[in-house]
Amino acid sequence: MTDLIHLRNEDITKELFGRAQFIFWAAGGAMGEGGAVNMVADDGKAYYCNCVYGDCETGYVADARLVSEACPMLEADEFPEGWVYHYLGFGNNLVYRAEYDGEYCRLLGESDNPGHEYQQWLGIAVKLCGKQRGEGI
Repeated sequence: MTDLIHLRNEDITKELFGRAQFIFWAAGGAMGEGGAVNMVADDGKAYYCNCVYGDCETGYVADARLVSEACPMLEADEFPEGWVYHYLGFGNNLVYRAEYDGEYCRLLGESDNPGHEYQQWLGIAVKLCGKQRGEGI
């Protein structure tokens, strides 16, 4: 199980999101946890907040404006060069740095089911980003 660092407004910065390697977000009406934003940074740590319904453990609602300012990609019509977008179905979205694409897809395995990727992406992302720090997969 992946430990998540629960973000409060004072933690949500461009500097933190600038270190993002994988970013997941769910629309307010998405299946799963609507309003969730998860990010895996270059050090393999996973961060979480919810801008719509509040943090699932603490109930703390992150300011959506701060998240959008720290990570404008979440509202972009197009993603910057060097990022790969996957739609995980039912309002759930994932972008990640293209350098991870081959290994990410290999670890994810063959599946046409976006629900499979929805369940697996975070663990894979933490493993890949942790590998960069010298941790094996």
